Order: sequence, then structure tokens, then C-alpha cells
Amino acid sequence: MISEDKLPPKELEFMVKKAFKAEEFPNLKAEKWRFFIQKEAKERKAILTPGAVNFLAEIYKNDSWGLVNELDKIGLINPIRNIDIEDLKKIGDYNYESPDIFAFINAVSRNWSFGSAHDKSLARRIIALEKLFISQEEPVKIFNIFASLNWLPRQIIKKLADCDIMVKSGKMDYEEVLVDLALS
Repeated sequence: MISEDKLPPKELEFMVKKAFKAEEFPNLKAEKWRFFIQKEAKERKAILTPGAVNFLAEIYKNDSWGLVNELDKIGLINPIRNIDIEDLKKIGDYNYESPDIFAFINAVSRNWSFGSAHDKSLARRIIALEKLFISQEEPVKIFNIFASLNWLPRQIIKKLADCDIMVKSGKMDYEEVLVDLALS
């Protein structure tokens, strides 16, 4: 299964019709989103107050996978009745800000060529990568997100393919690949 924000471009439509089934699932909005949260919470025997539903709706906007994982966690607490926002804050770390993988990807892909701005862009790439490493983001995850983007310049795609072969043959690891990309 490949999850993308949008269907493939018209140029690749022949592949979708022949080898794949493509289906679009738009994000739920407003009342439909809150209804989904209540339904999923009830399946996990968790009763949420309207305030808690609104809180989760805002925190997990456009992230149904994250929401369902959070509801699974909430469902493990027994007994769970009338869970309010304060209860949720005791259970979860909602102030956590996930590291910005795309800050690194954008820094690498936008500044791929050398030039007068190379020193500044090098610093940006290294800082963005260091933040990912400090937050213990998995290098394989960063690499795979990077490699899955179809808008990257052809030179980067080729470099990623070459690096992937190096990793799979045991000559490099994903952390080394990311450092190499930051320094390129």
C-alpha cells in the first residue's frame, strides 16, 4: 500500500489502471471528524466528554492514524468514563512537537547545486539533520520519506537510488547517507 496526498499525475495513469488500484480518501472535517472520534473511542470502551472530543479533533487534525493510536492507548486504561481534557493531558504528551523531516529534505533539495550560498545552505542542512538526530528520528524513516517524493530533482533521485544500493549491500548505513546528503 502506498499512501500519497493525491492521486498520481495523468502521465502515470496507465500504471494505476494496469497494476494498481488507486482510491482517494479525503480527510474528515468538522462534525464528521468528531463523530469518527466518538465512534472509535466507543469501540475502545472510552467515553469522551465533548471538550475532550474537540481537543483530540484539533490535536489530530488530518491525522486519523495518530488519533486511532492515541485512542488505543486511552482504551487500555480501565475504567475510562467521561474522559475530559485534563485526563487526556495526564495520559498523553500533547505539547510534543515532532521533528520537521521536511526542513531537512527541503534544505537538501533546494540547495543541491554549489554556489555562493553554499556555506549558508550547508549550515541549514546540517542543523536540520542534527535536530532530527537529537530527537532520535529513525534514519531509515527519514531516508524513505525523502526517497518517496516524486518532485525531487533527477540528480537527487539518482543519488538516493545509488545510496540505497550501498546501504542494502552493507557498504553504508542510512545515517551515513543522510550526513552525505547534508554535506553534498
